Amino acid sequence: MERWQWRGRHMSDALRQTVAHQQRAADPARSAFVSANAGSGKTRVLTSRVARLLLAGVRPDSILCITFTKAAAAEMAERLFDMLGEWALADDDTLRGKLIELDPSLDQDTSDYGRARRLFAQALETPGGLKIQTIHSFCENVLHRFPLEAGVAPGFSVLDDAANAALHAEAIAIALRKESAPTALSQLAQTGTTGEQAKQLLETCLRSAATRTAMSAPDYHDQLSAWLNVDPHRTASAYGRATVEALIETGLGRLISALLAGGKNASRFGAQLDAAMRAPRPEQFGLIAGVLLTKGGAIRQKLIDKTAEKAAPESVESEARLKQIFSSGLDQVRGAHLATAGGALSILVRSAAEAVDKLKGQHAALDFDDLITHARRLLGDDDRSAWVMYKLDQGLEHILLDEAQDTSPAAWQVIEGPLTEFFAGAGVFRSSGKNTKEKERPARTFFAVGDQKQSIYSFQGADAALFAEKSQDLGKRIAAAAPFENIPLSLSFRTVGPILNFVDALFEDKNILDGVSTEYPLRHGVHRDGQAGFVELWPLTPHDEKPELRPWDAPMNALSIDSPPRKLTQRVASTIRSWLDEGTPNSAGTRAIEPKDIMILVQSRGTLFHEMIKALSAAGVPVAGADKLSLLDDPGVKDLMSFARAVLFEGDDLSLGEVLKGPFFKYTDDDLFDLAYDRPGSMLDALRTRAKSDPATRAVLDEIETARRIARHDGPYAFFSHLLETGTPTGRERLISRLGPPSREPIEAFIGLVLDYETGATRSLTRFLDWITKAGAEVSRDAEQTDNVVRVMTVHKSKGLEADIVFLLDAQRRPRFRDTLITTQPTDDRQLPFWRIRDSEPDIVAETLMTTKRLQLEEYRRLLYVAATRARDRLYICGVVNKNDGTKADLHESSWHAIASVAMGKLPALEAGELWGLPVLQYGEVPVWTKSHTAKATSHNEGTPPADYLSSPAPSEREKTLLSPSRLADITEAFASGGDEIVAQSRQLITPVADPRTDGFFRGRVLHRLLELLPACDEDKRPQTAERLLARLAPETPDKTRAIWRDEVLSVLKDPAFAPVFLPVGRAEVSVAGNISVNGQTYKISGQIDRLIQHQDEVLIVDYKTNRPPPLRLEETPQAYLAQMGAYAALVRRALPGLIVKSALLWTYAPKLIALPDDLIDGAFHKSLRAHEG
Repeated sequence: MERWQWRGRHMSDALRQTVAHQQRAADPARSAFVSANAGSGKTRVLTSRVARLLLAGVRPDSILCITFTKAAAAEMAERLFDMLGEWALADDDTLRGKLIELDPSLDQDTSDYGRARRLFAQALETPGGLKIQTIHSFCENVLHRFPLEAGVAPGFSVLDDAANAALHAEAIAIALRKESAPTALSQLAQTGTTGEQAKQLLETCLRSAATRTAMSAPDYHDQLSAWLNVDPHRTASAYGRATVEALIETGLGRLISALLAGGKNASRFGAQLDAAMRAPRPEQFGLIAGVLLTKGGAIRQKLIDKTAEKAAPESVESEARLKQIFSSGLDQVRGAHLATAGGALSILVRSAAEAVDKLKGQHAALDFDDLITHARRLLGDDDRSAWVMYKLDQGLEHILLDEAQDTSPAAWQVIEGPLTEFFAGAGVFRSSGKNTKEKERPARTFFAVGDQKQSIYSFQGADAALFAEKSQDLGKRIAAAAPFENIPLSLSFRTVGPILNFVDALFEDKNILDGVSTEYPLRHGVHRDGQAGFVELWPLTPHDEKPELRPWDAPMNALSIDSPPRKLTQRVASTIRSWLDEGTPNSAGTRAIEPKDIMILVQSRGTLFHEMIKALSAAGVPVAGADKLSLLDDPGVKDLMSFARAVLFEGDDLSLGEVLKGPFFKYTDDDLFDLAYDRPGSMLDALRTRAKSDPATRAVLDEIETARRIARHDGPYAFFSHLLETGTPTGRERLISRLGPPSREPIEAFIGLVLDYETGATRSLTRFLDWITKAGAEVSRDAEQTDNVVRVMTVHKSKGLEADIVFLLDAQRRPRFRDTLITTQPTDDRQLPFWRIRDSEPDIVAETLMTTKRLQLEEYRRLLYVAATRARDRLYICGVVNKNDGTKADLHESSWHAIASVAMGKLPALEAGELWGLPVLQYGEVPVWTKSHTAKATSHNEGTPPADYLSSPAPSEREKTLLSPSRLADITEAFASGGDEIVAQSRQLITPVADPRTDGFFRGRVLHRLLELLPACDEDKRPQTAERLLARLAPETPDKTRAIWRDEVLSVLKDPAFAPVFLPVGRAEVSVAGNISVNGQTYKISGQIDRLIQHQDEVLIVDYKTNRPPPLRLEETPQAYLAQMGAYAALVRRALPGLIVKSALLWTYAPKLIALPDDLIDGAFHKSLRAHEG
C-alpha cells in the first residue's frame, strides 16, 4: 500500500525542480530535447521559448515552430499572442513580474520593457506571420519557394482527402484496364481474391507513399522472393513436385508400408498417403499435406503407432526425416505462393501508381505524402540542397518541434536537412556585426519536445522508439557544436493524484509497460496533490439472459432495446443528465458541472460511438456530435443522394422508392405497395399514371419533375439547394423533422462539399455523384473549447485535449490487428511491404507477424495512457461484454478494462455501489458537496438573501425551452420530505451549507438511488448492500437515520403487492425525450422515469415518491405529480405506439401504490403547459 502514498512528501521541491527544468527548456541559448509527461506544460514551454527568443532580439520570421496538427498550431499561436498582447498593455510593475516569471535571469531595465511591449506589433507585422505550422505546411512552403529545384509544378495545389480518394479510384480503374491486369488478377484469384477485394487491396497500397513506392519498384518481386528464400522464377507447384520427389527418395514408400501394418489411425494415414502417391503429380503435394498437417496448419506430432513401430522399428526415425523434408518444402511452397501473389499485386500497384502520378501531373497537384517526399529529396540531394540550404539559411535560425514522438522517419529527414547547416562550423554562431544587439542574439538552436508514452500514430508512419534514438544521436551531433541538454518534465499540472496513481498502477507490470516507457517503475509527479478526484471502474455491461423477441420486419442491424451498447450509453447519458439537472458540483466545488467539462472517448467510431451521441441527444444533453462525419453514411445525405439518382436515372425504381418513403414525401409501406404492386412499367410510370386522377400524387410528381429539370440544366449545387430551400415546409425542415437536429450538421457539410466541388469541376450532377461515391466524403470537425457541449471523440482525436470528467466508453475493446499488409526491412533499411495470405505463411512471415502484433499491442497500451491522462478530476472506465474482447491468458494482450481491473487490485479501491448486479470499483477521494454549493452564482453575504433575478432564468421567448417533468415535482417533494424543519428553514435566510439530515432533496435522491440499485441484487444480500450504499451516499447522516431509510426501501422491495413493479423485465432510470404538440404548440420535453415495465401489450411507468406522510386518497395527490406523470405517459405513448400505457406512483413511506387514471394525469399535464405558457 505504501508505494502508492509517496506523493506529496517533497512536492514543493518537485515543483521548484520542474519550474527550473521548464526555464532551462525555454532558454534560447541552448538546444534541447524535452521528454514531457502528459499535462506537464509542454505547450507553455514552447510558448515561453518563442517569447524568450523574441525578447533576445531574434527576428520573428527566423523562428520555425512545427506542430503535429493545425489545431495545435492555432492553440500555440493563440497562447503566444495572448502573452505578447498582455505585455503590450501591462504597466511596468505587472510587466516586470511577468518577465521575471518567464526568466528570473533577464536584465530588467527599461529597454527590456520597451522591447517586450513592441513584440506584439512586431509579430503581427511580420510578413507571412509567425511560422507556426505543421510539417506538411512547412514542406509546401519550401516546395512553392523552390519548385524547379524540387521538380514540381510551380503553383501546384494540394489534394485534400476526398480529392485524393477520388483520384486513387480513377487510377485503379485505369490500372485494371491495362493489358497486364487480367494475368495479375488471375494469379490473385488463385488465392481466393475477388475483383472487389483486389480493388480494396490496391487502395490500401496506394494510400501510403512508402508502400506505393516499394511495391511499384521493378525489382519488388525479386526482393520479396529473396527475403522469402525462394527462387523468383520458380512456382509453388515446382517446389511441391520437388518436395514429393525428395520424400520418395528418402523412403516415403517404406513409411507407407509401415503405416498400413499399424493400427486403425496409422493404417488410415497410410491409405491416404498411398492414394496421394497414385494421384496425378500436380495434386500429390496437396494430398500429402492434407495427411501430414492438422486443421490448424501444424505438422502432426505422430503418424506411427506402437503396432507399426513394432513391425518396422526404423519407421520412427524415417517419419522424423520425412517430416523435416516436408516442413522445409512446405515453407518453400508457401513462400513461392506468397511471392507469386505479391508479384501479381505489384504489377497492379505499379500500373496504378503510374496512373496516380500522371493524373497528379495533369492537375498540377500533390498529396500530403508527396509534400514530404519531395521536400526530403530536395533537402537531402547534395547537388541541389547546397543552394536551397544557402537560401533557407538566410532566414531560418531556430527550429522548434512539437509532438516529436509522432514525427515519422521521413519527416525527421526533412527536419534534419536544415540542421546540417545549422551546426556546421561557423554556422552555429551569429554573424558578428557592428550592432551590439546583433551580437547578443542567441546562436542557432533546435528544440524538440515529445513523450514516447504518447506515440499513437504508427498508421501515419510514427515510430515510438525514434524519439529516444533522435534525442541521443542528433543530440550528440548538436552537443559537439553547441550547448545541448536532455530535459525531463514529469510533474503533471493537469491531473489529480488519485488518477495519476491509477495510471502508475496500470503500468506496474513490466509486460504492460514494455513499449510504453523505458522508465521503471513509471511514476508521475503531481502538482494538484491533495485535491479530490477519483477513478471509477464500471463492470462490463452484460447481455440479457433472455433474448428479446423481435418483429419480423425489424431492421437486421437494429440494436435491441436492452442490448449492451444501448444500456451502457443510456446509463452514461442518464448519469450526465442527473449531474446537470441536480447541479452537481465540480470537484473543486466552485460551480456546477457543465457539459463542456465532460469528454467521452472511444477507440473507434463504431456502434458505441454513434449510440452515445444518440443517447445524449435523447436525454437532452448538449453534445458536439461526431468528430468525423462520414457524409455518405448519414441518413439525410442518403436521402439527398437518392433523390439525385431518382431524377437522373428514370429506371432507378429503388431510388425513387427511397425518395417517396423518405422525409420528402413520407409515403407509408401501404402507400408504396399500392403504387408499386403489379405495375406494368417503372415506378415513375406508375406515379405519372396515378397523378392524372389523384391531386396529391400530382403535387408529388410536380416536385420531382421540377427537380429533374434543375438537375439536367443547373448543376449539383442548384439542384441540392432547390431540394433543401423550397417547399412548405422546406426540404431542410422536412429532413430535420424526420431525422432530428443531429442531421443538420451533416446536411450543411454536404452542401459545402457540393459548392467546393462545383467551383473546380464541371457543373454536372452525374459527374458529382460519381466523384463523391469514389471520394467517400468524410469531414473532420473540432468542438470549440468554448462550446458548452459534451465532446464525444476518438482517443486519437483527443490528443492534446483535456476535460474535468472523462469516460472511456469501449474499454473492453482489444486492438484489431492491421495485418493485410505487413512491412519488413530485410536489407539496407529498405521497407518491403507484402500482402499476407493466411493459408500461405512460411516461418519467416509468422515471425514477422509476431513482431507486428507486439508493436501494435504496445501502441494499444500507449493509447490507454493517452486516454487515461486526458482526465483532470474524474475518470470512468466502462465497456460492454463482447466475446471477442476482454481478458486473455496474458495480461499484456488483454483489454483496457482487464488491465484496469488488475490495477484496481493494487490500490485501496472500494465498492461504490452496483451496476447490473456487479460491483462498481472506485479509487480516490470523492468530494462531498451539498446542494447549496451547486449554484453557478458566486457566494453571497449571509446577511442578505440574493435577489430572485440573480439566480432565476430570464423569461423565455416564444420558442419553447426544454421542460423536465421531474422538475414540476421537485420542490413539492423536497418540502414535504423535510417536514417542519425544512419548511422553517425556507422562511429563514439561505445558508451556505444544507444539513443532509433535513434536506428533502438529499433524502429523496438517496432513496431513489437505493430503489434503482437494490432490485438487481439477490434478496438475501440486499440489507448488506443497502448499508454499504448508504455509507457511501450519506456518510454524514447519523446511523439511526440511515437505518430508517434502509428499512423503508427494503419494506417496499419485500412487499408482494409491489412485485409487478420490480419484475426482472423492468428497467430503472429510463431517459425519455421528445416533442409533444398540444393545441398547435410544440413543447420539447426531457425526463427520467424511475421504473418502466413492459409486459406483453402493456407498459407500466412508476415514479417513486418519498414524501412524509403520503396522501391518503388519489384526490389528494399534488397536481405537480400528476402533471409529471402525464408528461411521461405522453412521451411513452409516442415512443411505443400500440401499447397500453399505465401510470402509478409508489409512495415509499406508507408504502402504497396508487394507480393514476389517464384522464386525470393528462388534464394536469395540459394545465401545467398552459401555466408555463402564461
